[in-house]
Amino acid sequence: MRTKFLIDEDLSPKLAEWVCMRCGFDAAHVRERGLLGASDREVLEFAFLQDRILVTANVKDFQHLARSVSLHPGIVLVLEGCLSRDE
Repeated sequence: MRTKFLIDEDLSPKLAEWVCMRCGFDAAHVRERGLLGASDREVLEFAFLQDRILVTANVKDFQHLARSVSLHPGIVLVLEGCLSRDE
């Protein structure tokens, strides 16, 4: 089974491209899936339905949301660092 990721809108779409090209994973950005402006719950539900691990820098909201559901595809929480959004 191939690992699949969904990159949240708070991260650059370039990350999805990089993950695909450099790591060989299936990665999509919410922009590509028509989810810009969608609620966090909708994004997590989409990730679940697509069997994708969500990658987000929205740590506070998604930590809370992940605890409120019984099952989710997994979430990678990106802590603040020194990179800009485009990097």
